[in-house]
Amino acid sequence: MTHRSKAVAILAATSLLTSLAAMSAPAQARDGVNGALFGGLAAGAIAGGIIANSVNSRPPVVYREVGPPPPPVVVYPECHTVREPLYDAYGEIAGHRNVRVCD
Repeated sequence: MTHRSKAVAILAATSLLTSLAAMSAPAQARDGVNGALFGGLAAGAIAGGIIANSVNSRPPVVYREVGPPPPPVVVYPECHTVREPLYDAYGEIAGHRNVRVCD
């Protein structure tokens, strides 16, 4: 239980106890004080209920199928490029080419 939900529960319990204590007193009209008290308690109970329900609203849990495992990691040997001569049909060097050599 989080601190916020504990605080809301304590607030709701306090509001309930206060309203029960106010109900047990004889009903008297003292310049509208009782009406304001009950109106405030009702508003607090409604607001507390809304807050209590919104605190615990979490997104729904989504279950997914587990697919195939990822392919294994392939470790390639160290590779480098080497410049080799390129020969023509007569055996003469016609240029160079880069060749990848892996050890």
